[in-house]
Amino acid sequence: LRREFDAELMSRVAVFAAEVKPTLDRLDVARAIADQPNISATPVTVRRGDGTLVYESPDVPHLTNEWERAAAQGAAKHLTFQTVRDATREEQRLVNRFVTSPDGYPYVVQLMAPPTSIDEGIRELAVSQGIGILLILALAAYGSALTARQTLAPIDEMIQRGREIHGHDPGKRLEVEADTIELAELVASMNAMLDRLEEPVLTAHRFAANVSHELQTPLAAMRFAIEAAQRSNRPAEKYQQIA
Repeated sequence: LRREFDAELMSRVAVFAAEVKPTLDRLDVARAIADQPNISATPVTVRRGDGTLVYESPDVPHLTNEWERAAAQGAAKHLTFQTVRDATREEQRLVNRFVTSPDGYPYVVQLMAPPTSIDEGIRELAVSQGIGILLILALAAYGSALTARQTLAPIDEMIQRGREIHGHDPGKRLEVEADTIELAELVASMNAMLDRLEEPVLTAHRFAANVSHELQTPLAAMRFAIEAAQRSNRPAEKYQQIA
């Protein structure tokens, strides 16, 4: 933005320098320059090669002594661009255009303008960038949440399937459609672990069934004896013999 602003100032000062060049050898240079069209309504200053002020248009912002000296020194040192401040402390961009009068005397035409367009451009750029960043962050957050849900969906399904597997039904397996190699390997590993656990569980079930079957015969005999004892009026010695 500043380069564009400086380029615009350079083109403008080149036009004014071409207009005032034929008048630089007049006896009353200031009056001859002031008679040029559009000069009085433009913040233009004309100086000699050593920085001495020759003409200053009414539209030039008032500079303090410090910045006036800086502008004169910039012209004497052949600086192309300068940044000065007027009496209100507002920044002014100053461009120096070096010209030679028809008789060969060096002059400097200075054009001064506040870089308000730069500030406005920066504000517009900052607002547009801020809005763009917010939109990008919102889209990124939504995309991340959506991706996370899609990525974690198989894991949630694995957790739900795992809760449905109990000891009384050890034959169930995790039937989950994994969309990545890592999840597929995890499902296969979990199912392999369930395969290894199924045999001990079934063995425990068979052992419990066998023990239950083996205990039924003596328990039935004991129950029969107790029921028979309850139905008869035998002395205590007979019960001791049964026991």
